Amino acid sequence: MTPHGKAVGTDRLESEPSMQLVTFSLEDELFCLDILKVQEIIRFQPITPVPHTPGFVDGVITLRGKIVPVIDLRTRFHLPRTEHTNATRIIVINVKHILLGLVVDAVHEVTNLAESAISHAATMGSEMNDYVAGVGKLRDRLVTMVDVDAIGTPLAGSRAA
Repeated sequence: MTPHGKAVGTDRLESEPSMQLVTFSLEDELFCLDILKVQEIIRFQPITPVPHTPGFVDGVITLRGKIVPVIDLRTRFHLPRTEHTNATRIIVINVKHILLGLVVDAVHEVTNLAESAISHAATMGSEMNDYVAGVGKLRDRLVTMVDVDAIGTPLAGSRAA
């Protein structure tokens, strides 16, 4: 203990920058999003298909009077589609002032992760790298941080024009 009543070494922990993240899964993999980009999380609901959209776009939903395009993250990440379950959720995100829905297998928790615990994805070699901001270690698991802007850019960019 210091003379001020603090345990030794806690100053570094308290001052270390961290991010608040929403964790979710696709198959057995753990992913996360910056909570500042998340508008809300809703139960899966019927999606209206829209013709002539990219294959990763399931369609649209209506959310409090707003039309929200919905992206299937499994398809976007080249994973096989599966049946939706009671755990399936739609994470509504805000990308460049446009709302987008992301279909995920399950949402787990909101947690903090030290920024120093995140490795940037620039060194990873895969097509999915375009949508990955970094990889971090959360307790005993690796978590992949999704780049929200990259996921939604094709849709948000076309709607802004």
